[in-house]
Amino acid sequence: MHVDITGTIYRLSLVGGKKAYVSGVGSAGDIAVDWITQNVYYVEKSAPQKIRVCNLDKKRCAHVVSVGHDYTVTKLAMDPVAG
Repeated sequence: MHVDITGTIYRLSLVGGKKAYVSGVGSAGDIAVDWITQNVYYVEKSAPQKIRVCNLDKKRCAHVVSVGHDYTVTKLAMDPVAG
């Protein structure tokens, strides 16, 4: 997974070179991938910070949680097996 300077998260398949992407994600910080659902979670570096989720195949994103002004997300990790 990669976020470029235009606010696009994209995935490039190692087999066949198929590219999937979603645009307009803003200023994305840390990224975590749920390898079971293929959902991509990321920290939007706005103030206040937000954690969002995107599905690159469906080209849709959703808000998960807003982080309070007194807190800063420094790392983002997924545990798909535990849900």
